[in-house]
Amino acid sequence: MTNFPADLDTVDLEAIKNVRPNLLLCGPDGVLRTTLDTLRPSFRQPVYNWTGHAHASLPPHEFAGTLIFEHASSAPGEQQRVLLAWLGQRTPRVQVVSTTVEPLFALVQRGAFLDSLFYHLNTLYVDLGCPA
Repeated sequence: MTNFPADLDTVDLEAIKNVRPNLLLCGPDGVLRTTLDTLRPSFRQPVYNWTGHAHASLPPHEFAGTLIFEHASSAPGEQQRVLLAWLGQRTPRVQVVSTTVEPLFALVQRGAFLDSLFYHLNTLYVDLGCPA
């Protein structure tokens, strides 16, 4: 893997490769896309993209890979609850990689994002130029 984002150090990269923690990536869309493409080979396979919108379905119960939760900050409250319930039913370990262009903690403070989901997703936070 090459061209790592500046906020990722060697320890983070080793954790992503070997431990595969949940990641919360915050920054502009283009940087998020490049970072996901760069890190994808290190994700637990298979990889499933989920947008968090009402028409999008989560993988089946037996899924044991990486769920990429795109645009987490724009997910409606009901879809946040659906994801939290789905994660609570996971027997095998599922890695969740979330992307957002807006800081989720600010949304938690405003009551627009579930705090329990935020803390579940925010195992390793990577700031890729997220607005303050």
